[in-house]
Amino acid sequence: MRVGIDATCIDDSGPTGTGRYLSSLLYGLSILDTRNDRVIYGFEGSLKALPPGGERVVYRRVPMLRALGPAAREVSRQLFLRRQVYADRIDVLHCTLEGLLPGRGVPVVFTCFDAARLRPGSGGMDGVRNRLRTRLRNAMAQQAHRLIALTNHAKNDIASTIGIEPARIAVVPPAVDIMFFESCDESRIARTLDRLSIRRPYLLFVGETGRQKNETVALEALYRLIRGGHDVSLVLAGNLEIVPFRLQKALSDSELAARVVMCHRPDDLTLRDLYAGALALTFPSFAEGFGLPVAEAMACGCPCVVVRDSAPAEVAGEAGLTVDPENPGQIADVAARLLESYDLRDRFSQAARRRAQMFTVEAMVRGTLAVYEEAFESTR
Repeated sequence: MRVGIDATCIDDSGPTGTGRYLSSLLYGLSILDTRNDRVIYGFEGSLKALPPGGERVVYRRVPMLRALGPAAREVSRQLFLRRQVYADRIDVLHCTLEGLLPGRGVPVVFTCFDAARLRPGSGGMDGVRNRLRTRLRNAMAQQAHRLIALTNHAKNDIASTIGIEPARIAVVPPAVDIMFFESCDESRIARTLDRLSIRRPYLLFVGETGRQKNETVALEALYRLIRGGHDVSLVLAGNLEIVPFRLQKALSDSELAARVVMCHRPDDLTLRDLYAGALALTFPSFAEGFGLPVAEAMACGCPCVVVRDSAPAEVAGEAGLTVDPENPGQIADVAARLLESYDLRDRFSQAARRRAQMFTVEAMVRGTLAVYEEAFESTR
């Protein structure tokens, strides 16, 4: 079987959840899949960062026409892929971004990360472009031969959102990079925290800031902890290039701002130290298909505060502390309990490490290859 994989979601602007997912998959396939040929489509910068694939892997550079505007560049990407899939005689195409379906009998496997990406967005400067991307994403999800969701929660949400049979969706959780399972040296953690001017104890928030991520609730929880006499801070780590107005407004409080450290796009080693040194990860996001920071934090033994009845709660299982995403008081109460009880924190830390063992590269590759086979057989 000759598998094409669209890796254009990986670029040189910094790691994203989608990019991390695909990087882990490509790494796993490079060492575990010895039966199938693969053609990897990506931009020049991303292809250089990918693992060596061996004799059975071909890398195809997708032109990055920077002189064009975003919309024209996206159309160019999709048309190039559509033509190249035929030239490369691909048997199954795996996509993680919206695009034009190749047609002509080439089965498509589409990884749909969450149902939020299938719902119409709001207006604004990028409103038209976002609505077009949502339509393309819906069309791909509707017409793809097989879909991959990362949790059962996401699977059911996707199926009900676009009205397809859940049986068309396979659940294949992503892998946690093995480096997050490695024991962290306490002296290294201390040096990292000192370099970033972070003082323990601290709560950790990881991800892009935005309404869906709900980071302002973590700030409100911090405010309640401070008012309750707790000496604690909050570290915001991720893509903080654009700080939403509501976050700027919250940080206008000088007392609160003094307890918040912003860490823009930390590298993986720094992120591992942040997880390992944190009192807990606070992950109050409203809409997630998985919540990779939760799995990474658990691998580092970091207790996780997650939204009940959500995909991250499914990921954390009994190792997670669940809260109402609109109730900062609950987050503050959970954090206070962890601050006041070393035994409680240690219990959830050990449970987190055990739970994280589920999310291996081997399981991810095995599940994904099974989906490729099903898609391939469906057109024979």
